[in-house]
Amino acid sequence: MEHEIIPMTAQPHHDMQNSGPAVPQQTTERHPGLFQLVSPLPLTFSVKQNNTIALHRAVIDRQPVVLRVLKESASARERQSFLGFAHFLSELGPHPSLPKLLGVVTVQTPLMIALEELEHRDLLSFLWRCRQDHTGQEAPCDMTEKRIFTMGTQIGSALEYLHSKNYIHGNVKARSVLVGRDLSVKLWGLGPAYRRKTSTASTEYVEDMEMRKWQAPEALARQPLQQSSDIWSFGFLLYEMVTLGEPPFPNIIASELLIYAVL
Repeated sequence: MEHEIIPMTAQPHHDMQNSGPAVPQQTTERHPGLFQLVSPLPLTFSVKQNNTIALHRAVIDRQPVVLRVLKESASARERQSFLGFAHFLSELGPHPSLPKLLGVVTVQTPLMIALEELEHRDLLSFLWRCRQDHTGQEAPCDMTEKRIFTMGTQIGSALEYLHSKNYIHGNVKARSVLVGRDLSVKLWGLGPAYRRKTSTASTEYVEDMEMRKWQAPEALARQPLQQSSDIWSFGFLLYEMVTLGEPPFPNIIASELLIYAVL
């Protein structure tokens, strides 16, 4: 897809079933330009790619963006879920500490969601780079108490905003935070919040054992999540920042976490 020009003029698919909300038209009308210089993102990019979504970098109105592109092999259900997530982001509205939704493409394949690009990618990789020896070179960051406080305040502001709209993030950790050029941070990883919104289930069990180390005791016990569950995970996110990316409970097997959590 390198250097492919993709028009950003979007209308809802006419052949799709009305089983979910359409993406609000005003989302794309605000950005009628063209995507330019489209190229795949490196495999090190923080957002997990899966069998149906690919990630690309592009430029629109001289602004770098990240494209979440739905592959043409996706099923009708996956297309509906993709558009539903776009609607969720639009409905969520803008916030200074959430990545900006810059538009969607729904009139033709491939379907796309365009988000602002944050130069330093995810916070965890950023923290790991801060550990490296930068003798003779400018270090990428200086994680002082003041910077940790500022970043924590920005993430906390995003969480407070989500909670004010009755959403539970459910995925708070350094890898779910994106870092901008000015070292401001924005909370991402909103997939679990969207799935929880659209699912009749009140819990979402985390199968990835390592991810469970950030989960609150009620999540480990497969009980309904609460907004306080995000606060529990937020505490471990602060720990990650202080330790430059150390995982919580490094000496405890993930399957035994609940035993320690209730002691």
